Amino acid sequence: MLSTQQDQVICLLLAGKTQREAAQEVGIAEETVSRWVNGDAEFVAVLNARRQELWQANAEKLRALMARAIDALGDILESDDDTLRLRAAVAILRELDSTQPPMGPTDPDDVEIMWERRARIRELEHMLAGG
Repeated sequence: MLSTQQDQVICLLLAGKTQREAAQEVGIAEETVSRWVNGDAEFVAVLNARRQELWQANAEKLRALMARAIDALGDILESDDDTLRLRAAVAILRELDSTQPPMGPTDPDDVEIMWERRARIRELEHMLAGG
């Protein structure tokens, strides 16, 4: 179970605050937030789950606007203005690249497994580098 402070920090991180800003707003040390993000599997699992929920909610909003936006961009692509057409094309291509949902385990045990695998990989890379 997350503490009230941890829940507040997650809300602030989801709102786009940095770890430092979130820590300041909650009145805790930045190191505490860093420790939660890098060493508290339950915190990370909840953060990942809420990120995914937020992404899904925003994706639903975007889907509701998609037909209108595509029509508008389609109209712009027919424009005689080369610059306007290029901007519309770039906007479409950028959106195609940003449609991947946030990833990450949402179960604390899975977060710990991920960390263990990363640690093993770092050890192997260190050994291969001659260290």
